[in-house]
Amino acid sequence: MLIITLLAGIISVRLFSKIWFGSLLFLGTQLGAILLFMWIGTDHGATKDNLNLLWANPLLCISLISIFSTKLQSKLTYFYLIMTILFFILILFWIISPQEFNTAIRPLIIAFALIHYFLFNNSKKLANRL
Repeated sequence: MLIITLLAGIISVRLFSKIWFGSLLFLGTQLGAILLFMWIGTDHGATKDNLNLLWANPLLCISLISIFSTKLQSKLTYFYLIMTILFFILILFWIISPQEFNTAIRPLIIAFALIHYFLFNNSKKLANRL
């Protein structure tokens, strides 16, 4: 998954990268929405201090929508930068986190960081053209 994301961003085949990035962001958005609902809407003890909302973030829907809109993508440069930094900080401080994350999630988090980095670079190019 991580290798496909890296190749989709580097090779930059327009349709494939949009579909691949969109599917991963849709997955993260749906997981984030479910976690947010369980965190706020229910009384489960397991979701009280759940930090999985850092990587399964409902804000990923903004990136998902912006993939298919170049006008919106050129205006979200700083959002992409902040999300990239958030994901890299999450990976860097994985060890000292108060919650133990599953190690199988690391490639997905790195993939989200790479997607936002590629979107950040693309939005800078779009902003320079306009």
